[in-house]
Amino acid sequence: MSSKIFYTIDTSKVVFEKFEDETVLINLTSGNYYGIMNVGKAILILMENGISQQNLLTIISTSYGKKIAEIEADIQDFLTTLVNEGLVQITDLGSNEFSALENCNEYEKPLIEKYSDMQDLILLDPVHDVNSKGWPNANSEE
Repeated sequence: MSSKIFYTIDTSKVVFEKFEDETVLINLTSGNYYGIMNVGKAILILMENGISQQNLLTIISTSYGKKIAEIEADIQDFLTTLVNEGLVQITDLGSNEFSALENCNEYEKPLIEKYSDMQDLILLDPVHDVNSKGWPNANSEE
């Protein structure tokens, strides 16, 4: 994993809310929503803080008491899924000021649960189809 690659939530098309046990992300472009828990939720916290791919792996390894070799494939699969679903983007900008996670339980492979049952309703919602001035200023089709 690289120390020069950073992941960030694509807030131009993704909204998310953190709950006690789970983080829910909605891709406003596809209409799908996702549930992320446990280690996946911790990874999202690290992404919000601009951690590099390598430091993300190191912090998860240290926080959950696992060797990097034991979790690297799990973490990479999870990150790849987030990118493929259009939830996060890869960038070369970030920082590495975050050093540890608190209250970590036992390590569980990070998983993402995808739901499309409300896709039609999410895509019909005009609130997300706005210009830079926000609601109620709809994007004009040119």
